[in-house]
Amino acid sequence: MRGLRTRRRYSLERLAQRAHVSRAMLSQIENGQSVPTILLLKRVADALDVQLSALIAPPEPRRTVVLTRKNATVLSSAGGSFTLRNLLPEHNVMSADIFEGSIAVDHSEVLPSRAEATAESFVIVHGRVELTVGDDNAPLLLEEGDAAYVVETDSPRSLRNIFDGETRFYLVRARLTNL
Repeated sequence: MRGLRTRRRYSLERLAQRAHVSRAMLSQIENGQSVPTILLLKRVADALDVQLSALIAPPEPRRTVVLTRKNATVLSSAGGSFTLRNLLPEHNVMSADIFEGSIAVDHSEVLPSRAEATAESFVIVHGRVELTVGDDNAPLLLEEGDAAYVVETDSPRSLRNIFDGETRFYLVRARLTNL
């Protein structure tokens, strides 16, 4: 916890205010004098803008982690017509996710709505898609090299490949903060 706090240049006082926890309690936790509850850790994780696992998972053994394609976990739907591969380690401390994705010819994929305050950026590496945000909006054309920044992640979003081959893209999803 101390490492995350100092990397963000938060004092104990600032983190205590953001997490609604006493400064003394945070100091005790950082010094190994107190064992926090999961609820308290969740509040601290939210205040640090990291996943809870960043506070309870063992630290990465190295500062540089190689994620090989052959050992990657790939999420797919529609029999592989839409795929996502996370490009960050399982226990990343960032408040973001980065995915490499592909979408097959003539395939459409509806992305699930996200309740938490997040933003997404789609970057088209190869191909062309139509991105629709919300039910009443006209599709946006994204071509190779284009990027779209979407804050309405609580609305339905869909991607439709309109290229004559597979379209490849990156999806960056980050939690919005009130700093």
